[in-house]
Amino acid sequence: MFVMDLRIDTYNVKNRLGTMSKKTNLVMAHAANHAAKSGKALLKKETAAKYFVRQKDISSLVKITKAYARKPYAVLLYKDGYRNLAHWPLKSRTLSPYNKVIQFDFEGRPNVKVYKAAIERKQGKQKLGGSRKPFIQIARKSGNIALFRRISSNSNKIEGVAGPSFPQLIQTQEIMDKFRKESRDVISRCIESEIDKILKK
Repeated sequence: MFVMDLRIDTYNVKNRLGTMSKKTNLVMAHAANHAAKSGKALLKKETAAKYFVRQKDISSLVKITKAYARKPYAVLLYKDGYRNLAHWPLKSRTLSPYNKVIQFDFEGRPNVKVYKAAIERKQGKQKLGGSRKPFIQIARKSGNIALFRRISSNSNKIEGVAGPSFPQLIQTQEIMDKFRKESRDVISRCIESEIDKILKK
């Protein structure tokens, strides 16, 4: 789960409004809503540019709770689980070679020796190896083809091989720095605009 909290001091806003200071919360609510909308757009764009995800994949997971006068803050929430690499991200196939992943020999075993997956655009596909080599089979619960591995070298139990959750991708330092800057800039501009509107009335 991803939650970002931005706090703005209202002292200067109240001083600027003077006798109209009772409208401070309304000004802050409008600014917070604009910042949440702008921040969501930036997160979609930056995450899709860095990783093999689509903007609409990210957008479908976001929940924005709007601000209003009684609660002059907006909440931007992303919540998602870990998707199996065979189906990561939602519909964009990055497991390579995918056209061979879904082919099986006559005994029901996949005919691919080495599986590769790509998460970050600049890195390209990485081999999935290690002591617990991944393998493809049909998941019992869903009936979908998925990527698995043994829990340990001495166990027959298996676990799914998953990529990072989308909130993890969003929370990289580079993306978060851009988000904070964009949100603060939007809030500052909106506060100035809202104050001017009130004082001109």
